[in-house]
Amino acid sequence: MREVFKISCFLLLIFGVGVKGNAQTYTFDLTRPNCNGTWTDADCWEKLNNINIPAGCSDVGTSVIPNLSGGTGTCQRLVVITGNVTYNGTMSLRGPLNEIRVQNGAVFTIPGDISILANQTINFNLIENSELNINGSLGFESASGGPSAATRLTVKGDSSSYLRISQLDLRNRGILTVEAGANVINEGPSNYNGNGSRIDVYGFYRTAAVDIQGGPNHQLNSYGNADIIVDGDVTIAGNSNISFNGNSEIDVGGNINAAGSTSITVSDNAKVYHCGTREGNTFQVGGGLFIPQCRILPVDYTHFEVVQSPNRASTLLKWTTAKEENNEYFEVERSLAGIQHFKVIGQVPGMGWTDASSAYVFEDNSLPLAGGDVYYRLRQVDFDGKYSLSKVLKLRVQGVNSTRGIWRVHPNPVAGESPKLSLVEASAYTDGPIQIRLIHVSSVMQKAELQSIDQLNESFPSLFAKMPNGLILLEISWGTQVEQIKIMKK
Repeated sequence: MREVFKISCFLLLIFGVGVKGNAQTYTFDLTRPNCNGTWTDADCWEKLNNINIPAGCSDVGTSVIPNLSGGTGTCQRLVVITGNVTYNGTMSLRGPLNEIRVQNGAVFTIPGDISILANQTINFNLIENSELNINGSLGFESASGGPSAATRLTVKGDSSSYLRISQLDLRNRGILTVEAGANVINEGPSNYNGNGSRIDVYGFYRTAAVDIQGGPNHQLNSYGNADIIVDGDVTIAGNSNISFNGNSEIDVGGNINAAGSTSITVSDNAKVYHCGTREGNTFQVGGGLFIPQCRILPVDYTHFEVVQSPNRASTLLKWTTAKEENNEYFEVERSLAGIQHFKVIGQVPGMGWTDASSAYVFEDNSLPLAGGDVYYRLRQVDFDGKYSLSKVLKLRVQGVNSTRGIWRVHPNPVAGESPKLSLVEASAYTDGPIQIRLIHVSSVMQKAELQSIDQLNESFPSLFAKMPNGLILLEISWGTQVEQIKIMKK
C-alpha cells in the first residue's frame, strides 16, 4: 500500500495534477513508539507529503515537527492533533499552514498568545469531543492592501468540541467566522480595534462582553441557528453595526447600548433576550424581537442533543458544559403536549464549580408507544435554589410495533408463587437485548435489560417479588417491538 501511495504522488508531480487538500500532513499521535507526549518529541509525529498544493510547491524540509509560524517551503500544511499536548510559548500563524485539526477527544493547550499574521487565512477544525485551549490572547494582525484584504480565522466543528480563549483582539479587517457546529468560548471581552473587523456566527459563540469602539464598519452578525451569549454589556459606538438574523438566539446578561450613528438590528426570526436595559438605535425587522427577559445560565452549554434509540424504546439526552459555577444538579423535563406542559422525569447531579468540560447523559425509557412529538429541556438548579432553563429540544419519536400474544406470564393472577415469563412464538425473537419494565399503579417501577431469554427467566421472578400487590403492567421491548401484559399480584 505504501508503494502505491509513493507511485501516486510521483505521478501527480510528473503530470502537474492538482488535488484539493494539504501538501504536508503532520499528525501528533501519543500511541506512536517512544512518544513521550511532548510537542518537541519527533517520535510523537508523523509527516506525510501527500498532496501537491499548490501545484509545483516546495517541501518544508525533513523535520517531522510542524513549523506553525511559516518557515521554508510553500506547500500547504495540515496539522492533526489526536492526543493531549501542550505547545509552550507564543504562536504566530501564517501560510502555508492551512488548518489545525484537533480530534479523537484530544486537548490541545497553548499557554501563551496566538496571532493570525496579516492577510493570512487559517482554519481551526475541532471534532470528536476535543478541545483547543488558548490561555492567552487570540489576536488578528491588521490586514494591508485593498479593501478586500483581510486577516481570517474560520472555526469549524461537529458540535461536540470547542475552542476556548482568554481574550479576543480584532484589528483592521480581522474576520472571525464561527461555522455551524463550531463552539467558541471567549472568557474575555470581544474587542474591536481599527476598522472593518467582523465576527460572523453560524454556530455557538460566548463572550464576556462586546465592545465596539473607534473606527467604522465593525460588525457582529449571526445567521441560521446561531447561539450567542454575552455575559455582560453590548456597547457599540462610532459608525458600526450589529445584525442578528435567521433563527438565531442571543442572550445578553447586561445592557444594550447603540450610540451615535451605529445600529443593532434583529431580523427574520432572531430573538435577543437581555437582562438589562436597551438604549439607542435598535431595530426590529420582520419577526426579529428584543425580549426583556434574562436567560443567562451559570453553566456554559457547548452541546445539547436528543436522539431515539434504534429499538425506539427510549431516547438519549446528551449535553456538555464548558464550565460550571454553583451548579448542584440538572432536572430533565419533558412534555408530550407542546412547550407549556413540562414535567420532571429525572435528575442528574452537577459538578458544582469547574472550569473543565463535563459531559452528561440521561435516558428516557418511558416514551409513548404511539410515538409523536416529544419536547425536552434542562432546568439547571444552583445550590441556593435558583434555576435557569435551557433551550427546548423537540424530537419526533417513532412509535414501536406493538405485539400481542408473543409472551405469556403464568400463573396470572399471581398469589405467592414465583411467576414465569415464556416466549409463546419462538420465531418472533431471534437474538439481541430485551428490556422489561414492571410498573405499578402507585408509580413503583422495576426495570432491567437482559441479553437473552435465559437471563430474562433468571431475573424476572426477583424483579417481580419487589413489586407491591395490585395491578402491574409488564412492558417487554426487543428490537423494534413491544408487548404489554397486565398482571394481578395478590
